[in-house]
Parts: sequence; structure tokens; C-alpha cells
Amino acid sequence: MSRYHPNPDINPIFKAAERWRQQALESQGSVLGTGDVWSNTNVLSLKHNFVDNLDEGEGSFLEKLERQLSPADSGTKQLAAEMNWFMLLCPSSISARNKRETVRTIWSWSGMPLPEDSPWLSDEVLAGIGSAGTAFNTQRWRELRFFITFIEGFRALDLAARQTLLSDGWKFAEWINDVPDAGSRQLRHMILHLMFPDDFERI
Repeated sequence: MSRYHPNPDINPIFKAAERWRQQALESQGSVLGTGDVWSNTNVLSLKHNFVDNLDEGEGSFLEKLERQLSPADSGTKQLAAEMNWFMLLCPSSISARNKRETVRTIWSWSGMPLPEDSPWLSDEVLAGIGSAGTAFNTQRWRELRFFITFIEGFRALDLAARQTLLSDGWKFAEWINDVPDAGSRQLRHMILHLMFPDDFERI
């Protein structure tokens, strides 16, 4: 019953999650564009500019993120856009239009064009699975910080260990539970449901 949803067709969301898994976890490609957006170099750059450069000043999440990423190269900014795209796949409390605008805004900082007709930015893909609640929006920087730490930790594993985790949802869940701050992050539940919908409910 873990795949059940009152919306009869949420398959586009799971297809999008599968593409993310292929591009971000099984390789170092790109979901929305081309090139090695999910490269180790970009992940480390994003960690340096965001996780290690906390902005406690005034402004919205996007305003602060833009300031933090201003010294970074285009690939790092595209990675931030694709990470936010994935983070917004589940929430149904945010409109598809708002999600597209967020992703396009972050991507625009890279100075590179984003395809206007990308199927991964369609209303069907961005419809959402369940409400993420107010905390997800007000604390989105914490979710992104967790996301970056998760990717960095996953990449640090050898190939055999990564393949083992990707083939077994319960082993993957045990591993991700040990990522710092996992117990407080909604993104942890989203990742598990999107990657292993037959094992984990939408929570």
C-alpha cells in the first residue's frame, strides 16, 4: 500500500525520482541540463559555499543562497538548482509554478540557459505527493544542508557499498539514518519514499 495515493497518477514524480537516482547517485550527470552537474567537485564547492558559509543575515532563503553562491562557478549553482528541484518533488503545499520559478531562478545565477520545455519541470512532475508543512519551507536551508551532507557521505563510499545500498531500501534507510541531522529532516522521508516507494510510505 506504500505506493497508494488519492491522485491516480503520480508516476511522473517517481519517473523523475528515478532520473535523479541515475544522474546523481549512479553517475555524476545532470537532471535538467547537460554535463557533470553532480560531480564531486561541484558537491564540495556547494558544501564550501553553503554549509561552511552560514548566512545569518537578513533576507529570504533564495536571497541568502544567492549571496552564498556568488563566488561559486556555474556548475555549483546548477547543482544547487537541481538539489532544490529534487527537494520540491514531494511537497504538494507548494504550487508547480512556484517550484519552477524557484528552480529557474537558482539556475539563472549560473548564466546558462535552462530548456523551457524540460519534461522534468512539467506540472505533472511538480504536482507533489503530500504537504511538507510550514517547517519545511521556513527551515529549507537545513534540508539543503542535510542533502549536501548526504550526497557527500554517499560519494565517500566505495562503489560496491553504494551499489549495495541502492539495491536494498532497508539497508539504505539504516545508512541514511546515520547522516548528521537525519532524524530531524523531512527530506530523509522524501528520499526514502521516492527511491523505494514499495518499502516506505509517504510521511
